[in-house]
Amino acid sequence: MASAFHINPNAKVTCPTARPVFFLSGWGFDGRIVELAATPPAWLYPAGLINPCSIIDDLFRFLEKKRILRIDLVGWSMGANLAFDFARAYPERVASLYLISICREWPDIEIEQVRAAFSRDPAAFLVSFYRKCFLGYRKAYDRFVAEFQEDYINNMDITMLNTGLDYMKQTRVDDAHIDLLSGMEVHLIHGRRDIITPMNQMPEFCWAGREILDQDGHIPFLSQDFSLLGERRKKNICRCFSRAADTYDDYAHVQREAAFKLADRLDLGMSAAESILEIGCGTGNFTLLLAGRFPEADILALDFSQPMIEVAARKLASCGNVRFGCRDAEYFLAETDESYDLIASNTAMQWFEALDTAFVWISDRLNDNGLFLCSIFGSETLNELAQGLNGLRAGREIKSVSGRFCAKDELTALLENCFSSVEIKEFCITMEYDSLRDLLANIKKTGTLGWRDSSQPVLTRGRLERLDKWFAEQNQGYHLTYQLFIIRCLK
Repeated sequence: MASAFHINPNAKVTCPTARPVFFLSGWGFDGRIVELAATPPAWLYPAGLINPCSIIDDLFRFLEKKRILRIDLVGWSMGANLAFDFARAYPERVASLYLISICREWPDIEIEQVRAAFSRDPAAFLVSFYRKCFLGYRKAYDRFVAEFQEDYINNMDITMLNTGLDYMKQTRVDDAHIDLLSGMEVHLIHGRRDIITPMNQMPEFCWAGREILDQDGHIPFLSQDFSLLGERRKKNICRCFSRAADTYDDYAHVQREAAFKLADRLDLGMSAAESILEIGCGTGNFTLLLAGRFPEADILALDFSQPMIEVAARKLASCGNVRFGCRDAEYFLAETDESYDLIASNTAMQWFEALDTAFVWISDRLNDNGLFLCSIFGSETLNELAQGLNGLRAGREIKSVSGRFCAKDELTALLENCFSSVEIKEFCITMEYDSLRDLLANIKKTGTLGWRDSSQPVLTRGRLERLDKWFAEQNQGYHLTYQLFIIRCLK
């Protein structure tokens, strides 16, 4: 019998050119474990426990039925071995393969010890097993116990769990198997503190990417440092901005106001600059102000969205001192050997994955007496929208677009760790809209949808009506607040 697949509301699988992410879970778990991540990913996973005897064929038939040509495949623990098996069987269907906490082989004696303990008292064994899996993830473990553990134990399928042990006993990842995947993008991800599948059991793929999380155990995708979440978050954010490139300037009123406020701080002691780096130039509105203020400076303006760069390049075609680069600034800062008199950014750095590291690199990349000037949105941005969305899913918190933005005290601490002088000014900008439709259109057409995780509800017609009612009655109108910090720091 073919497995049913849980379709995450944020995953789009109707288009045959889409690249959804499929997740195969470990022994004793189902795919719901990904919901415990700090930022739950929009992954698809089988409903219930995985049947190792049928999952390869079940997944292939599902892809055929939905006309999905290629996927990114993520496997964890036992699921990593199954993902590896699927990629060997159908390499043309897998664009990227992520093998998390994979084991090269499980020793027979360990499997038989597990089987014996499990057969004596299945419930007690699972409780102990789950606790070991979650070592180092206390907050996630507390949620697991509260939300999932009782359901797992009360509805355990002993036959299926024993089938999983049979599979693990006979599975091997050897050199002959590895060679079959030599043309595929493969990533090995492991927690250094994993006691379920220790580091010495990792396969050795000399050509695969390796990511070792030093502070993590058996479930590294619960960590904020898990790169796959960050990479997909960035790709989604970039996609939103790229789609909005042609409409951005007509709707980016807050971002334009921020640019003028930021430019005002340039006049405080910054008489000249020969080299300038702009991070996240977007469509070039702040770039234009920089070029006017420093006509003799060499200005390098970066953005990770090529369509945004193209709009900016047309806007500044007459400015011969401005160069554009389509780069992820977090990587650029780490890789470049260049230094600058001024590094500036307007309403872009709140999207960074590792703001603390970025500030360190910025300080290092400034010349002596160099200036870092930045406007950035704070954690209270769009609070009204978050409150309205929370009303749609009673009892479950919605993670808003600004859920990962910094509060003022956190931002201050990060900056004071890197710069000799830190000045932060806070502004509250309120935007009024005629209707909910106008409010949501403004967010979409400026590209500021951000990363959407599985906590956020799909806005059906009924939910839109309820959200509209909330804004009209509870919010006293269709307005949104933007918390803006203007940062001025010296090296």
